[in-house]
Amino acid sequence: MTRRGASLTIYDIAKSASVSPKTVSRVINRNPQVGAELRDRVNKAIEELGYEPNLSARALKGPRGYTLAMLTHPELVEPPEDDDWFLVPYIGALEAAALRTAQQYGYRFLVEGVHLDAEAMARDLSRYQRRQIDGVVLVPPVCDDAGLLDALAARAIPSVRISPGIAPERGATISIDERGGARAATEHLLGLGHRRIAMISGPSDHGAATARVDGFRDAMAGVADAWEPPIAQGDFLPASGYRITGDLLDRAEPPTAIFAANDGMAAGVIAAGIDRGLRLPRDLSVVGFDDTDAARYTWPPLTTVRQPLTLMAREAIELLSAMVDGLSDAPAHVQLDHRLVVRKSTCPPL
Repeated sequence: MTRRGASLTIYDIAKSASVSPKTVSRVINRNPQVGAELRDRVNKAIEELGYEPNLSARALKGPRGYTLAMLTHPELVEPPEDDDWFLVPYIGALEAAALRTAQQYGYRFLVEGVHLDAEAMARDLSRYQRRQIDGVVLVPPVCDDAGLLDALAARAIPSVRISPGIAPERGATISIDERGGARAATEHLLGLGHRRIAMISGPSDHGAATARVDGFRDAMAGVADAWEPPIAQGDFLPASGYRITGDLLDRAEPPTAIFAANDGMAAGVIAAGIDRGLRLPRDLSVVGFDDTDAARYTWPPLTTVRQPLTLMAREAIELLSAMVDGLSDAPAHVQLDHRLVVRKSTCPPL
């Protein structure tokens, strides 16, 4: 028996119209990017099945602010007292794409820092609710804080997590295969003939960073060599890549290649190598992760793992707007493709 009325979901409409749930959400939200033919198919399915949006779910959320927010670590949005402030390109790329998509769906968009100790977190969330923020996108590392996830659920604030490293079953998620991407980066260096490969990882509380370490270890486990691959923890900022590279190059047996867990630290690796008088990549190959805009403009241009940051942010906002509008009750888990982009920062060792 075919369901009708309020018991239907956008997934039923999508199946009937032979389109994706995302397309249905765009049509219902009057997104101008949907073509006339697709819009007609979706509207016909809505009419034939008698679909009605879940208005009661919307009403339970109280007054609408038509505002979505991205929550991140406070240090990434609150300038420090000194001048040592670096905008993480990863966050900047997500913010830009999320802003454009939210505006297309008729929402304002904010970027907010959320404190993770219980008392400050409660104040932050109360402030968001007073400002009538309808839903939030969580980015690393705050997307992996169990206390924050519990608090959002208790307040019935819809959320979508980007690149979660823990409890992926908790709510809607957008991710790539972080472990597989790191494995591919390391295998690229191994394929060039490198065996003395070191890694500069991200912070230990960052789930995606931990997955990248696992991928590096997966690839290096098959190397029959006396080399013990060093893994040094950085903080995703260029200065840590620079500092750690100096330490690695001072070893009695320095690496011939370094895999940095993001492009920012990889830029620091390149700068340290140049300052040491090395000829890159002949003396030191470097691989990064993310493929932010800066990767194309380092010298040499950076070999890196591309994760589709623009698409990730766009998908997150589309999922969140559907949840806020009562168009989707089932959490979605979207895994997007990554790929290795080979540029001029890697070559066979001398």
